[in-house]
Amino acid sequence: MRREVSYYIREKKRTASTELAHVLKKCIGQIDRPWKEIIILCIGSDRITGDSLGPLIGQQLSRHRWKNIHIYGTLDTPVHALNLESVLADIKKRHPSALILAVDASLGSQKHIGYIRRYRPDSSRIRSTQKSPGGWRSPYYRNS
Repeated sequence: MRREVSYYIREKKRTASTELAHVLKKCIGQIDRPWKEIIILCIGSDRITGDSLGPLIGQQLSRHRWKNIHIYGTLDTPVHALNLESVLADIKKRHPSALILAVDASLGSQKHIGYIRRYRPDSSRIRSTQKSPGGWRSPYYRNS
Protein backbone atom coordinates (compact mmCIF):
# COMPACT_ATOMS: atom_id res chain seq x y z
CA MET A 1 0.00 0.00 0.00
CA ARG A 2 1.35 3.42 -0.96
CA ARG A 3 1.43 6.26 1.49
CA GLU A 4 0.50 9.87 0.87
CA VAL A 5 3.44 11.96 -0.27
CA SER A 6 3.19 15.74 -0.53
CA TYR A 7 5.52 18.19 -2.18
CA TYR A 8 5.02 21.85 -1.37
CA ILE A 9 6.36 24.38 -3.85
CA ARG A 10 6.06 28.07 -3.05
CA GLU A 11 4.49 29.51 -6.21
CA LYS A 12 6.14 32.92 -5.84
CA LYS A 13 9.60 31.41 -5.68
CA ARG A 14 11.70 32.17 -8.75
CA THR A 15 12.41 28.46 -9.30
CA ALA A 16 8.80 27.26 -8.78
CA SER A 17 8.24 26.19 -12.41
CA THR A 18 11.51 24.24 -12.46
CA GLU A 19 10.68 22.58 -9.13
CA LEU A 20 7.21 21.69 -10.40
CA ALA A 21 8.69 20.19 -13.58
CA HIS A 22 11.04 18.01 -11.50
CA VAL A 23 8.20 16.84 -9.24
CA LEU A 24 5.97 16.02 -12.22
CA LYS A 25 8.80 14.13 -13.92
CA LYS A 26 9.44 12.15 -10.74
CA CYS A 27 5.75 11.39 -10.18
CA ILE A 28 5.09 10.40 -13.79
CA GLY A 29 8.18 8.19 -13.71
CA GLN A 30 6.66 6.25 -10.80
CA ILE A 31 3.47 5.32 -12.68
CA ASP A 32 3.44 1.55 -12.87
CA ARG A 33 1.01 1.08 -15.75
CA PRO A 34 1.46 1.68 -19.47
CA TRP A 35 0.04 4.89 -20.93
CA LYS A 36 0.19 6.43 -24.39
CA GLU A 37 -1.29 9.85 -23.82
CA ILE A 38 -1.50 12.45 -21.07
CA ILE A 39 -4.75 14.18 -20.21
CA ILE A 40 -4.46 17.38 -18.19
CA LEU A 41 -7.85 17.65 -16.51
CA CYS A 42 -8.33 21.22 -15.28
CA ILE A 43 -11.23 21.16 -12.81
CA GLY A 44 -13.10 24.16 -11.47
CA SER A 45 -15.71 26.80 -12.11
CA ASP A 46 -15.13 30.04 -13.93
CA ARG A 47 -18.03 31.47 -11.90
CA ILE A 48 -16.29 31.25 -8.52
CA THR A 49 -12.97 33.08 -8.22
CA GLY A 50 -11.54 30.71 -5.61
CA ASP A 51 -12.37 27.70 -7.77
CA SER A 52 -11.11 29.06 -11.10
CA LEU A 53 -7.51 27.78 -10.93
CA GLY A 54 -8.26 24.73 -13.10
CA PRO A 55 -10.01 26.59 -15.94
CA LEU A 56 -7.39 29.38 -15.88
CA ILE A 57 -4.53 26.86 -16.18
CA GLY A 58 -6.46 24.96 -18.85
CA GLN A 59 -6.96 28.18 -20.83
CA GLN A 60 -3.23 28.90 -20.75
CA LEU A 61 -2.25 25.33 -21.68
CA SER A 62 -4.83 25.11 -24.49
CA ARG A 63 -2.87 27.73 -26.43
CA HIS A 64 -0.17 25.12 -27.03
CA ARG A 65 -0.31 21.95 -29.10
CA TRP A 66 1.57 18.82 -28.08
CA LYS A 67 1.52 15.36 -29.54
CA ASN A 68 -0.35 12.97 -27.22
CA ILE A 69 -1.18 15.62 -24.57
CA HIS A 70 -4.80 16.77 -24.35
CA ILE A 71 -6.29 19.55 -22.23
CA TYR A 72 -9.78 19.29 -20.73
CA GLY A 73 -11.27 22.23 -18.81
CA THR A 74 -10.86 25.85 -19.91
CA LEU A 75 -12.70 29.11 -19.29
CA ASP A 76 -14.78 28.42 -22.42
CA THR A 77 -15.50 24.76 -21.57
CA PRO A 78 -14.98 24.25 -17.83
CA VAL A 79 -14.99 20.85 -16.12
CA HIS A 80 -16.86 21.09 -12.82
CA ALA A 81 -19.04 19.10 -10.44
CA LEU A 82 -22.03 19.10 -12.78
CA ASN A 83 -20.22 17.66 -15.81
CA LEU A 84 -17.25 15.82 -14.29
CA GLU A 85 -18.75 12.35 -14.66
CA SER A 86 -19.63 12.83 -18.33
CA VAL A 87 -16.22 14.37 -19.10
CA LEU A 88 -14.44 11.44 -17.39
CA ALA A 89 -16.59 8.96 -19.34
CA ASP A 90 -15.70 10.80 -22.57
CA ILE A 91 -11.99 10.75 -21.68
CA LYS A 92 -12.14 7.03 -20.89
CA LYS A 93 -13.79 6.36 -24.27
CA ARG A 94 -11.52 8.62 -26.36
CA HIS A 95 -8.26 7.99 -24.49
CA PRO A 96 -8.51 4.55 -22.81
CA SER A 97 -4.81 4.26 -21.97
CA ALA A 98 -4.21 7.87 -20.94
CA LEU A 99 -2.53 9.10 -17.80
CA ILE A 100 -4.74 11.77 -16.21
CA LEU A 101 -3.17 14.69 -14.35
CA ALA A 102 -5.75 16.78 -12.50
CA VAL A 103 -5.35 20.47 -11.75
CA ASP A 104 -7.78 21.76 -9.14
CA ALA A 105 -7.89 24.43 -6.47
CA SER A 106 -8.21 23.16 -2.93
CA LEU A 107 -8.93 24.44 0.51
CA GLY A 108 -6.07 24.29 2.93
CA SER A 109 -4.51 25.84 5.95
CA GLN A 110 -3.35 29.45 5.94
CA LYS A 111 0.32 28.39 5.92
CA HIS A 112 -0.15 26.56 2.60
CA ILE A 113 -1.73 29.41 0.64
CA GLY A 114 0.28 30.01 -2.51
CA TYR A 115 1.83 26.54 -2.53
CA ILE A 116 1.46 23.86 -5.16
CA ARG A 117 0.73 20.47 -3.62
CA ARG A 118 1.10 17.11 -5.24
CA TYR A 119 -1.09 14.47 -3.63
CA ARG A 120 -0.36 10.82 -4.20
CA PRO A 121 -3.35 8.65 -3.32
CA ASP A 122 -2.82 5.25 -1.73
CA SER A 123 -4.77 3.57 -4.51
CA SER A 124 -5.60 4.19 -8.15
CA ARG A 125 -8.55 6.34 -7.08
CA ILE A 126 -8.51 9.85 -5.69
CA ARG A 127 -9.96 10.42 -2.24
CA SER A 128 -11.95 13.52 -1.46
CA THR A 129 -13.27 14.77 1.85
CA GLN A 130 -15.76 17.02 0.11
CA LYS A 131 -19.29 15.68 0.55
CA SER A 132 -21.72 18.30 -0.80
CA PRO A 133 -22.15 20.47 -3.92
CA GLY A 134 -19.05 19.98 -5.94
CA GLY A 135 -18.30 16.78 -3.99
CA TRP A 136 -17.15 13.79 -6.00
CA ARG A 137 -19.89 11.41 -7.08
CA SER A 138 -18.03 9.77 -9.91
CA PRO A 139 -17.27 6.03 -9.98
CA TYR A 140 -13.66 7.08 -10.61
CA TYR A 141 -13.49 8.76 -7.21
CA ARG A 142 -14.45 7.66 -3.73
CA ASN A 143 -15.35 9.67 -0.68
CA SER A 144 -13.34 8.99 2.45
